[in-house]
Amino acid sequence: MTKNRPSTTGESMTADERVTFIRNTAKSHRLSHTDLALFTGYSRHSIAGWFTDCDSSRHRDVPARAVDRLCLELASEHVNSVKSTGGLPHVLLLPAL
Repeated sequence: MTKNRPSTTGESMTADERVTFIRNTAKSHRLSHTDLALFTGYSRHSIAGWFTDCDSSRHRDVPARAVDRLCLELASEHVNSVKSTGGLPHVLLLPAL
């Protein structure tokens, strides 16, 4: 009998590694919970659970699928942090031309 090996980035990470990845990526790319919801396909409610303390009853583990979808968005350069005219960061959905 053979063991099933992880086939995606998210599946190869532990739960702690996935939450660290999501938090660090959100911080480095200035992604809001709304941005993460758009890029991962999860609700803002679920994403808020990823950012709560692990001792909280609201805490949720980051699914492998969320990491994989965010990695795809990063690789396709759909996640571009830029400054708006008001100086506030926002995210473009399409690569800059």
